[in-house]
Amino acid sequence: MDFSKLISDDLMNVSRLQPDGWSDILPDIRFYINNDWCFPIKHSLDDQLAGIGASLCFPTTAWLAHIIVNDTFRNKGIGMAIVKELIHIIHDQGIDTSLLIATDLGYPVYKKAGFETISIYENYIAEPGLPDFRRHPSIINYHKSYKDQLLKMDLEVSGEHRESLIQHGLEDALLFVEDEELQGYFLKKLGDGPIIAKTELAGTELMKVKFKDGQKVVIPHQNTAAVKFLLENGYKKSDHYGRRMVLGKKIDWKPECMFARIGGNFG
Repeated sequence: MDFSKLISDDLMNVSRLQPDGWSDILPDIRFYINNDWCFPIKHSLDDQLAGIGASLCFPTTAWLAHIIVNDTFRNKGIGMAIVKELIHIIHDQGIDTSLLIATDLGYPVYKKAGFETISIYENYIAEPGLPDFRRHPSIINYHKSYKDQLLKMDLEVSGEHRESLIQHGLEDALLFVEDEELQGYFLKKLGDGPIIAKTELAGTELMKVKFKDGQKVVIPHQNTAAVKFLLENGYKKSDHYGRRMVLGKKIDWKPECMFARIGGNFG
């Protein structure tokens, strides 16, 4: 099966692949096209866009994202072929760890490809009448003097060297700082708005800021402190969930420090 690079001229056709229940896929696809550490691909059949996907490569880990098959061409092995091609791209970059978040539709394909489930990402939806929290005095706007601390914390929690991604969310970030030491951060404008914190206080106080948007929150099931906080403060667990899966070398990560994810493409 032949694949080629996804380019800007393909975006009109990509929009026709928009899955039900997903946020608009075009901003993410544009991001992949415009960043050289991302490798978006396509497969065409009968002069139509049959499927797409992307390998998102950090120095030692990579994510498979936006694997979508045109409904017209389902059950032809295209999904599995895309997965294999993305893994091949990742291996060509010298990377031994492949990660993804699986929907129910994609899960059987990824399992067959050898991926293993390591976490469940639970969805929590805001109910009417959320509490009106005051902003904690330790929460400040981002300042570049904390960049090194932030990147170090991100590496310790995610187990990944994600600076190429994180830098896109720094300008509007909020930090939880005590005695000039960074305890947590909230990247409001990156994906779904990830929150990483090494203390429960920092994580939950930054979650209170996120509450003001009234949006959903997605967290690894291992973060029991975040689960408890959400259920006690106006959020309800959804029936929808994603499986975090890995292929190859496992990484040392700390899901208990993830108080909100980046998105389905980066965990």
